[in-house]
Order: sequence, then C-alpha cells, then structure tokens
Amino acid sequence: MTTQRIFIKPYRPDLRWIESLLGESLQIPASPPNYGTANPQYDTSAIPQGPYCYDIAARDRKEYAPCPYFHYTEHDSVKCDYLGVEAVDGMSQKLIDHFGSRENAKAAGIIDTYTLPDSIKLCEMHLADPAAAKDLQHYLDDYEQAIFGKRRDGWDQPFYTSYWDHPSQLRAALIARHDIWETLCGMTEDVPRSLIERVQRIDAMLRDHTEPSDTLFDEDFYPHIKQFPAPEKQFWYLYRKNFKIRLSN
Repeated sequence: MTTQRIFIKPYRPDLRWIESLLGESLQIPASPPNYGTANPQYDTSAIPQGPYCYDIAARDRKEYAPCPYFHYTEHDSVKCDYLGVEAVDGMSQKLIDHFGSRENAKAAGIIDTYTLPDSIKLCEMHLADPAAAKDLQHYLDDYEQAIFGKRRDGWDQPFYTSYWDHPSQLRAALIARHDIWETLCGMTEDVPRSLIERVQRIDAMLRDHTEPSDTLFDEDFYPHIKQFPAPEKQFWYLYRKNFKIRLSN
C-alpha cells in the first residue's frame, strides 16, 4: 500500500507585488508547539485557513482535500511534512508491530497526541478566518478617518468627530493599520491594486502627522510582533509619536 499525497491549489493569491509596494512581509510566522520544526522551504499559502488541517468549507464537497502536508501512513499514524512530525492518538498494535515495540516508536519520534490525528493543526498557520476585500475596505476606512480624528462605535456605524486625546487617536489609527496587515495576511481572493494604493496614501499621511520613535507606541503590541526579526521595519507604524490630527478631509 502506498500513501496517497493530495496537493491542492494554493488558498492565497500571490501577494508578492503588495509586499514590494508596502515594504512588509504578509506571512504570519508559524509558532508551533514543541512538536517538530517548521520547514521554511514549504509554500505555506497551500495550508488551509482555520484551525483544522482541511478546508472546513469544502469538507462535505466532492473536491474536499486536506492540507497537502498532512497525510496518513500505512501503519496507523499521521504525518505533517511541514513540521516534520509523525503522530498517533494512542499506539495501535499495527504501529507497534511496524516499529517493533512502543519504545522503538517513541525513539523514532512518534508523538502521542489527539490533535494532529484529529486534523487539528499543530503548525498554527493561517488560524484566522479567510479575509476578503470588503474587510480590507472597512479597516482602510477606519485607518483614514483616525488620521482626521474620527471614529465609529461599531462595524456598521457612522463616523463621528472624536474628542479623545491625540495618543488615543493615534492608537486607533495604529490598530486599524495592524488590522490591515492581518487582513492582507489572510486574503483568499485577489486584492484590487486601488486598495493597496490607498494604503500607501494613508501611510504617507500618517508619516506626515507623526514622528519616528525608537520604541513602540504601546508595549501591548509587542506579543503580536516579537516573532519578526526586525519588527521596527516590518511594523514601522507602531514606532511613531507626537501625532497631530489632520483637520479636514
């Protein structure tokens, strides 16, 4: 019996042109548990969105396919090629016979966990829900209006002039800009060039109305960016100070 490998079309569009224009990576680094080591040579765009090793929206359809790096073996285990791990949910007699003993299986690196055998991601890649252009448009509106000192109380609420102090308004702008980055990282459809050009225009406004800083505007952001080798370059907008609200739009 041979193990069947199913390769699927990447779930994300090619975002390299956006990375070039904005000067930032749109890949969220994997932060797997103490199981295996992520292989940087693998194309992570093919890993499905969500918490499972399959596309939850397609699991009941005829064309259903798991993550291309997830597969079953002929000896009752499951492998993740991306992390280089092999897992079981309790060692079966077939697995023990294959390795010769439980001890040999453990020595071979077999991990005992229900997660991977149950198609629950160990890699933690693309855990966010798939993002769409309409989500990007929403956060762009938030970002731009924050530059003009405006806010809204909910997703579908109108904007109003905010009387919060300037640091609070800057924080609102930075959160919206970070939401834009996370949305782009999760995109599963092509991104209109006009939206990226709008990001560039608002970025220019933010730079015009702030000054660079050597420290994070708010240390609460640190846990979200610490995995990047140069967060001050990747997330330049989080290193700003002395915000001056633009008076008109």
